[in-house]
Amino acid sequence: MSLVGCEMCIRDSALTELVDNLSAVIATASTSMTDHQEEFGLMVTNLVSITDTLKRNADNIELLMDRLPPALRSAADATGNGAWTDVNAPAAVIPDNLLCAIGVMQGCR
Repeated sequence: MSLVGCEMCIRDSALTELVDNLSAVIATASTSMTDHQEEFGLMVTNLVSITDTLKRNADNIELLMDRLPPALRSAADATGNGAWTDVNAPAAVIPDNLLCAIGVMQGCR
């Protein structure tokens, strides 16, 4: 078999496998969508809402992506840790009842 013939065999095999796999995915998705139609409808509605929000705010997001990295680099450089900024918590144990008293936790006795 010539090299061209062999390449065609590989391509045909790959296409056949792709079609078989896509058919399996479609069958599974079809069953899932039928069984969970309400959830998929809600998911699509939410995705449309998210993409609409992103479209409306595209200019602001681009501006943020342009301006934020230099500011973050400056904050990280100010800490002396290179590309990292440390976040520190209190060095003592804080009792739960104190956290409840200041409203950070709920359900304390």
